[in-house]
Amino acid sequence: MSTATLGGAPTNDVPTDDLAAPAVVTARPLTQRAFAAYGDVVAAHDNRLLSRERSSTDRDPAKSANMGTARRLDWLSPLANLRAPSSDAAALPVTSDAAATPAEPDATIMDPPAMLEPQRTWMPPAVPNICVFRSVPTDTLPFPVRLLERHPYSSQLFVPMTRQVTASAARWPGPPRYLVVVAPHAPGRPDLPDFSRLDAFVADSNQAVNYAPGTWHHPLIALHPALTDFACIVCERGPHQEHPDEDCHVVRADSDHPDRPGALVQLPGPVVDGDVTQPPRPEPALGPASPKRPRCS
Repeated sequence: MSTATLGGAPTNDVPTDDLAAPAVVTARPLTQRAFAAYGDVVAAHDNRLLSRERSSTDRDPAKSANMGTARRLDWLSPLANLRAPSSDAAALPVTSDAAATPAEPDATIMDPPAMLEPQRTWMPPAVPNICVFRSVPTDTLPFPVRLLERHPYSSQLFVPMTRQVTASAARWPGPPRYLVVVAPHAPGRPDLPDFSRLDAFVADSNQAVNYAPGTWHHPLIALHPALTDFACIVCERGPHQEHPDEDCHVVRADSDHPDRPGALVQLPGPVVDGDVTQPPRPEPALGPASPKRPRCS
């Protein structure tokens, strides 16, 4: 047994006996059906808007918009805020920033994680944070997964903003892609991820992902040959958190050996016209992990 790192401080015990030889997980194409246990895929083609296979009896999920120049799909995924302002907030002591926040309807859509104190019935509100992550593409494949994180009180939507590149400039032909890595919680331990049941997906640049509150995930891994920007919407308290890890919890696979991954994620190869091929690719040695405290995404 070794101690996990939760936001940089030793907290819970995570079994690491099986981490001497990390499991290798092959990423699969990202679809709504495959990703449903972790959140939603936000994309027009995943909702069959552009599918020629949609039968004449299927209900069209889209409606005409913008004077007939567009089709609009509504309510594709919830924006969940388990610390949303409510009508009860005015009667309770809150910070000046929270008190100045305009009241909004309570957006709670699920029970809080089991790790929360059961006697607690109200928390200071969080507000939506629209931000952008500029991600450096990885040169290490299979990719070493050394940590996972979760946002227990909020959904987290990521929308890629990546320009198309020529085939000669890309690491492989086709549209820009990125890796999505998730995991369920450990059996009987919602406060810990299960690295042994890691799941991974290859997402296209026309697919956004929205993690449900409490979903264990790795920061998005860019596969584009240049920097990849991701717009993000998440509900946070930021500098007004009650403790440093309130908005985001981080757990390392092995805090005793920070450079040791809990799993390796490999690509199935590029998909070109329906054919899957795997180009020859060296596998660099795993470098040491950064001594800095991991930052949430």
